[in-house]
Order: sequence, then C-alpha cells, then structure tokens
Amino acid sequence: MARTRFNRQKQRALNHKLRRMPRIVRAALADALRDNAEWLTEMQRQAAPEDSGNLRDSIGWRWTRNVAGRNNLSITVFAGSRQGKRGSEGNAFYARFVEFGTNPSDKRSHGVRAQPFFFPTYRMNKKRMKNRVNAAQRRAIRRFIASV
Repeated sequence: MARTRFNRQKQRALNHKLRRMPRIVRAALADALRDNAEWLTEMQRQAAPEDSGNLRDSIGWRWTRNVAGRNNLSITVFAGSRQGKRGSEGNAFYARFVEFGTNPSDKRSHGVRAQPFFFPTYRMNKKRMKNRVNAAQRRAIRRFIASV
C-alpha cells in the first residue's frame, strides 16, 4: 500500500481549496435555483388565464432572506403581489380567487369557477426542478474535485 505525505505547503493549499468548496457549490446552487424560478414563473404565466394581463404580469419570484437554517438559498414564487415585475401595474389581488374559485353561495357574488394555474404547474414540475438543483450540485462538486 502506497503512503503519501503532505508537506505543509500542499496541506495549506488543500485546506484552502476545501474551505472554498462551499462557496463554489453555493454559487452553483444559487444559479440553479434562479434558473428554476425563472423557468417556473414563465410556465405559470403561460398557464394563467388571460383577461387583462394583470394576473400574468403579477407572477414573479424573489430571494427569501433570513430563513433559519437555509443559508439564504431560498426563493419565493408569488402571484398577485404588489412586488410583481411591473410594480403597481402587476397588482392582481384576485389571483387566489382565480386559482381556487369563489363560493357560489355567497350573496354578494355568483361564484367563480376555479381556474388553477399556479399550484398545478408547480406540482407538475417539482421533481424536474429538484433534479436540476441536485445535478448542478453534483457538477459543482465534480468540477471542484477535478481542480484539486
């Protein structure tokens, strides 16, 4: 069995690379998450019913900050928020009414049939997005190990 010895310089270089690895993997994960969020929001915009276009324009995503235990690698996808791409133009407060419908027994309205566009699209693509993130992580680790 061959035995190798590291001198101090090689040991320091290896330790430096190992400390850098989480940053490299984290950057790759952030890129994969951003790509997934953009792809998912585009799919949801295509699935959204179009009347005036406000609902479609209100679908977007943002980084979620200060989430405990997540290293700030978390994304929130939203619809009907004031924080849409076009600011106040993208405000579609009624997104949840379109997604889930309204109760026809309500005296003030006649009820609206549900036209789900948000959650079915997410559930349909959830596994694919998870696989993309895992593949990006594996690629980053392999790239890092090859550079050692």
